[in-house]
This record gives sequence, C-alpha cells and structure tokens, in this order.
Amino acid sequence: MLSGTIPEEMGKFTGLEELNLGNNSIVGEIPDTLGGLTSLRTFLVQDNFLSGVLPVSLFRGASGSLELFRSNSNFLYGFLPTELYSCTALQALYLGDNFFSGTISTDIGRLQRLGTLSVSSNNLSGPIPTEVGDLVSLETFQINDNFFAGAFPDNLSRWNRIDFFDVVENQFTGALPSSIFENPSLRLAYFSNNTFSGSIPSNYLDPLTLRDLYLDGNNLVGSVPDVPDDSGFFLNEFLLQDNSLTGPMPGSVCALRVDAILDDLWSDCGGITPEVECDFPECCNRCFQDD
Repeated sequence: MLSGTIPEEMGKFTGLEELNLGNNSIVGEIPDTLGGLTSLRTFLVQDNFLSGVLPVSLFRGASGSLELFRSNSNFLYGFLPTELYSCTALQALYLGDNFFSGTISTDIGRLQRLGTLSVSSNNLSGPIPTEVGDLVSLETFQINDNFFAGAFPDNLSRWNRIDFFDVVENQFTGALPSSIFENPSLRLAYFSNNTFSGSIPSNYLDPLTLRDLYLDGNNLVGSVPDVPDDSGFFLNEFLLQDNSLTGPMPGSVCALRVDAILDDLWSDCGGITPEVECDFPECCNRCFQDD
C-alpha cells in the first residue's frame, strides 16, 4: 500500500495516459503540476486521505483527453472547478464522499459523453440546472446526501440509457419529474427524504425493467395509480410511507405481490384510521402510521 504524498515531479510525464493511485494511504493535496499530464485519460485517486481542492490545472491540461476521473472517498473540499466542464471527453465522474460545496454549473450540459455522474455525500447545494437534460449518455445519476434544492428539472426524456437514479436526502420540492419514467432503461429510482409534492405520475411503471422505486419521506398526495397491463413484473421494492397519500391500494399493485416479484410494499397503512387502505400482510407487508 502506498503512502506519503503525490510527487510534484509526476507532472513531467506528459505522455502518461493512466494514473492509478486509488485505494492507498496517500495524504496531502493533488499537485498543481499534474496539469502537465496533457495526455491523461484516466485519473484514479479514490479511497485515500487526500485533502485540499481539485487543481484547476489538471482539468485544463487534460481537457481534450480525460475520460475517467475518480477522487471519491477522500477529504477534498471547495467548489467544483469550472474547467471540469471543459473536459468534453469525460465518460465517468466520481466525486462522492468528500466535502465539496457550491453548485453544479449550467455548463454540465457540455459533457455529452458522460455516462456516470456520482457526487453523493458532499455539501453541494442549489438547484439542478435544466442542462442536465442534455446528458444523453447518462447511465448513473447519483447525487444523494447533499443539500440540493428547488424543483427537479422535468426534461429527462432523452436519458434513454439511464439505469440508476438517486436523489435521496436532499431538499427538492415540487412535482416528481415524470419524464424520468419515459426512459425504458430505468431500473433503480430513489427519491426518498426530500419534499417532493403533488401526485405520483401515472407513467411511473412505464419502464418495464424498473426494480426499485423509493418515494418515501416526501409530501406526495392523492392515491396510488393503477398498474397498467403488462407492467411492473420486475418491481421488487416499492416504498410509499411517510407521505400524505390516501385511498385504497389498487388491486393491480397488490397483484404484483402474488403474480410478480414485489417483495416490499410499504405504505402509511397502520393505525386505527390508516391513510392508505392496504391489507396487511397480504398486500402491504409493512405498515406505518403518523406519530
């Protein structure tokens, strides 16, 4: 296992295409001199003890070549450099489990090749810019456990490769973005513990591959929509508790507990006067109630 700091002299290797220092015990800051790595395609420093800010020079130097950047699980902080958004060849960006702050720039839409955006467990805030709808190559969108706020953009219908969508533990308001459910590739969708309001979109089970749908811990109202014919066969976890939903659980949803693979159906069906009428444990296998 490597320890110590990243040598400044490493920036002299101008032909270097891959730098893999991940999963070690490296400390200190990422040197500015790494801006000399003008051929760099892969930069891996995840799971170390690095601190400081992301050097602007690194993104300037490799702006035309950088494809994979991983600095997750360190002690990095500061704003995301604007130069990051000039790395238009970038395919995967992992910044999670650090102390980054500030916002995501509207320039995010320039990263047309980005397949993974993972910035979970930071101190990022502000609204999500509508330009995220331009990230047509996205497969993973992971921004959970931050302080993002405002309405989530509802222009996601071009995310036709999206597999994993996680916005848990933020401060989002307004309606759930129904356009996310227009993408047939969607498999995992986690909206828990925000303040989304309005009703559950009627197209919520349009993605036939959807396995997990977490809507718990919001301010959703109305009733749970019916399951359309030939839908929901792969739905395994459907969490609805801690909302303001009312009415009976549709029989078409309950049928997924018998005819498909729905293992977890949780709702506010507990207490003497439950908000959601749902047979326990035949349909809902866990019932919650207001305190």
